[in-house]
Parts: sequence; structure tokens; C-alpha cells
Amino acid sequence: MRLILVLPAAVCLALYTGCGSRARQPAANSITAASSSGTGRTGPQVSGTDSQGGAQDAQAYISKGIQAYREDHDQAAADVFRQALEVEPDNPEAHYRLGLAYSSLGRKKEALDEYQKAVEAYKKLLREDPKNADAHFNMAEADSRLSNYAEAVAEYKRAVQLKDDDSYMYYELGLADSKLAKYKDAVEAFQQAVRLDPDDFRAQEALDKAKEDQKRLQAMIDSEIRRNARKNPDANTGSTTPTPTPGVGKSPAPPGLTPSPSLR
Repeated sequence: MRLILVLPAAVCLALYTGCGSRARQPAANSITAASSSGTGRTGPQVSGTDSQGGAQDAQAYISKGIQAYREDHDQAAADVFRQALEVEPDNPEAHYRLGLAYSSLGRKKEALDEYQKAVEAYKKLLREDPKNADAHFNMAEADSRLSNYAEAVAEYKRAVQLKDDDSYMYYELGLADSKLAKYKDAVEAFQQAVRLDPDDFRAQEALDKAKEDQKRLQAMIDSEIRRNARKNPDANTGSTTPTPTPGVGKSPAPPGLTPSPSLR
């Protein structure tokens, strides 16, 4: 008999603690090439219309907004990102970053609306350029903010397939896997992040935590198996002798033989 284990998703997810919006900001910083972060990471530009002057102007606004956001001038950042969208309404990065600014201002609904607009804009961009690794990654970031972790994992995986030397992409993939309590996958993603950047202490800490979470989850599964085994001792023997049930038109079993159990 197969044992069906039912582990509440809330219990599994309780093993993982997420990061705050500011704590996760290095991931957001990776979206633009105008990064002035001290991490030394130069992020991608993924505006789908860079050949147009409007896109360049929008990117200039985005760069100013990023700086304001880093300095905790969230309202000023939101104003500048809105200016970028006036120039280029379908700029996915501007929508995403405006969502970050709204989130910091406590405007949750508006933030979620902007993240969703960013996802739709990235989908449009990817229809034209499906091999754009950075666009896949950035759409995954927006999906993560929407708590669409399954969709985010799928996009992170597409990103690392196209750009397998980016440690931060693997790091973010591991975080999303952890949100889904897929700790084995998270461990593999964090290990790759550490291999690519041995000095990334965040990836190493996340790797250690994912390993511990994986052990705890396995312990929960093993405990459930033992509990079910105690409740159903015949489940592991594979053989029970059911009591024959008389039925109309059925011949009685010959003396000394036990009727075979009916198939269900």
C-alpha cells in the first residue's frame, strides 16, 4: 500500500524565512547597467526599444530614480520612475522599480499593480527576443514580488540556461526554490552561485540554511512515515486476509482456500 503523506504547505514554508524588500535590493540593482553599487556587478539593460531616443531618455530617468531609491528618497524615486514611464510607457524596468518604490512607501496595491505591469511588459519583450537572459531574470524578479514563485523559478531557470556564468541569477533561483520548500533544488542553485563567486557570503549563508531546511523537511517526512506505519501496521506487510463477503451468484471458496480480494 502506498503511504500518502500530507504535509501542510504552511509547515514547509515556515522553514524558510524571506528577505525584506531592502535586503533583496541587490537583485533589483542588477536590472540596469547604470548600477553604482559597491558590489562591482554591472547589470543588464533590457529596454526593448533602445534604438529609439525615448528609451535612452527613460533609462536616464531610471538611473536617477535608482540613486534616489538607494538613498531612501522613496517618494522622489517614485516620481522619477513615473517620469520614465511618461517617456516610455512600456518600459518594464521602470514599472518594476516604481513597484519597489511604492512598496517602500507602503502603497502595496499600487506596488503589486506595477509588478504585474512589469511582468506583462517583459513577456512582450521576450516574444520579440526570447533569448534575452536578462529579461527572463528581471521578469522572475517581478514574479517573485508577486509571490508567483513557481513562475519565477521557471524564468530564473531560463535565465541561467542562457547565461550560466552569473552567480546572482543562481542565488535568486535558490531563494525562489526555498520559498516553494524545494530545498534540494535550492541547495544545487546556491552551490552553483558559490562556485561562481566564492566570496559571496550571502550565497554561502543561504546554502547552509537550505541544507538545514532540507534536513528538517526530511525529518518531518520520516516522522510522518513512522506515524502512518504505527497507525497502519499492515501497510508495510503487503498481505492481509480479508473477510470473505458473500454475494449473490458467487460460488463459495473451496474448503481450505481463502478467496482472493476483489480488485478496486
